[in-house]
Amino acid sequence: MLSAYWLLVGRLVSIDSLQQVSIKNSEALLTRNDPDLTLIADSLHSTFFTHKVIKQQTLSEVFQLYGLNPDDLLAMIKANPQAIQLREGQVIEWQQDELGRILELAIHRNATLSSSYLRQGTQFVFQPTVTQGTLKSLVRHGYIRRNFYQAARQAGLNNVQIQTVANALYWFVDVTQPDVIGDQFAVELQQPWVGQHPMASGKIAAIWFKHHGKNIQLVRFSDDKFYDMDGVSVEKSLNRWPFTQTFPVSSPFDPHRLNPVTQHYAPHYGTDFATPVGTPVVATGDGVVMKVGRHTLAGKFVVLQNGRRFSTHFFHLSQILVNQGDFVKRGQVIALTGNSGRSTGPHLHYELRQHGQPIDAMQAPLPQRVVLTKQQKIVFDQQAHHSMSLLQTYLKLPISLN
Repeated sequence: MLSAYWLLVGRLVSIDSLQQVSIKNSEALLTRNDPDLTLIADSLHSTFFTHKVIKQQTLSEVFQLYGLNPDDLLAMIKANPQAIQLREGQVIEWQQDELGRILELAIHRNATLSSSYLRQGTQFVFQPTVTQGTLKSLVRHGYIRRNFYQAARQAGLNNVQIQTVANALYWFVDVTQPDVIGDQFAVELQQPWVGQHPMASGKIAAIWFKHHGKNIQLVRFSDDKFYDMDGVSVEKSLNRWPFTQTFPVSSPFDPHRLNPVTQHYAPHYGTDFATPVGTPVVATGDGVVMKVGRHTLAGKFVVLQNGRRFSTHFFHLSQILVNQGDFVKRGQVIALTGNSGRSTGPHLHYELRQHGQPIDAMQAPLPQRVVLTKQQKIVFDQQAHHSMSLLQTYLKLPISLN
């Protein structure tokens, strides 16, 4: 019965194929949320995730990319099997708890139609949602007296909107830090209304943040990315490979892996690369060194914070070349591979986490820095001028798009 479900939804791993998985380096069974090897969530930690569907992608493949529990997918199929069908360009949003369980999942078919699954115990309830009406631009603004979160809540922003602002601003200013006290902000929301009633909480369309006299102005463009006034996307690029050359994958990402001998779960939250000892390991993105040290299982390790969304984790090293608190650039050598900790042979265990949840570093979509074309910039400038003119009224600041 279970195998039939796998065939129904696509490339979910069947019971038979799971039994054939080769468990390499399996004695080092690292736990999902080992406090020594993971990062502590800050006050604006997000539990919401989003994914844009690519051509011919199935929901089962999305589950694999993000390490989501296939039992949750089976429960969704039971609630409504037709609703899991996807088309290119559709957007999937979901919320997870600390253990990685899905609390709710929505497939946004278009601007007005969504398919939602809400958890009730071990089951899901299906709920289609139709949103119609006209979009209105609203402004929420505030002055930070104690912390950004409190000011944003008082201004009328919800948690998702606050996290959106914090993520967009991260490389300019970390709004979780106390040095934002005294700053002011204004954001434009685009909210669907029917008559005199809002139909949804609204999406952040533009941000103006005044930090220590410096104006930070960001606008969400048609590709759903935020850009500064020069037309450069705010997210920094993240590389897929932690090396400057190619090495074979000795054990892939599989958080639901079964040991074929013991029939017990032996989850693998990263990707293992078979490398000679002493191979240079490079940072896959700009970031801050949050942790370095030695662990019984992971051996010598480095953990980087790569913006608010991502963190990267490097285990079983022979030598660490950075210190806690260092800022590193994408492509910078941070360590050398080794065989430290509990391991069957020289290799690098590399993990990519999004909002603290392990995802498949070899398959998941990664952020890339984008610069708008000349034609796109013309459209963007018109949109930006309209948004900043609106926000300037509330901040009582001289408008500047430079």
